[in-house]
Amino acid sequence: MPQASQESPGCAIALVVIGLLILIPSGLCTTVVASDASMNAVSLALFIGGPFILFGAALLAFGVWRLKKMNRGSSDSSEPPASAG
Repeated sequence: MPQASQESPGCAIALVVIGLLILIPSGLCTTVVASDASMNAVSLALFIGGPFILFGAALLAFGVWRLKKMNRGSSDSSEPPASAG
């Protein structure tokens, strides 16, 4: 089966969307719980919510990195624009 010559940005966009879907609710929930709590509750909220925040941020960063990599790769392989003169 032949491979496509250019990578599709669909996987990178999916990583960005899933990263945002994990990062935003987990960050908001952890912040709300930790904002009105004692130090023990803050550490518990960060212990439970922290891995989800890190995982969502990692997915988001990796998706953005892949989008930038694909964008940079497509501009390098294109021909320079023709001069108007």
